[in-house]
Amino acid sequence: MSAVQYEVRAIIREDLCAAFEKYMIEVHIPQVMATNAFLRAHLAVLEPGKYRAAYTSPSHEVLRKYLTNVSPRLRDDVAKHFPEGVEFSREEWNVLATF
Repeated sequence: MSAVQYEVRAIIREDLCAAFEKYMIEVHIPQVMATNAFLRAHLAVLEPGKYRAAYTSPSHEVLRKYLTNVSPRLRDDVAKHFPEGVEFSREEWNVLATF
């Protein structure tokens, strides 16, 4: 089993950026990490309105369980807080090496 990097990219309307950052740091990412499906996470910003949350899962199996059993509830909560002005995309990367 190899680690998997799960990335969620978000394009956020500029007037929502401060609220989005606060929500992600204080609510969403702690909730995701509390599931124990991920070893670490980070939130990064490229420029105002462009964010990436990256989570490292120990395996595809653990990630699949998270995506099936937990993720829908957490995604619904994000949608309640940000019903408009937000666009998400998601990718899974196989980790070849960690240094």
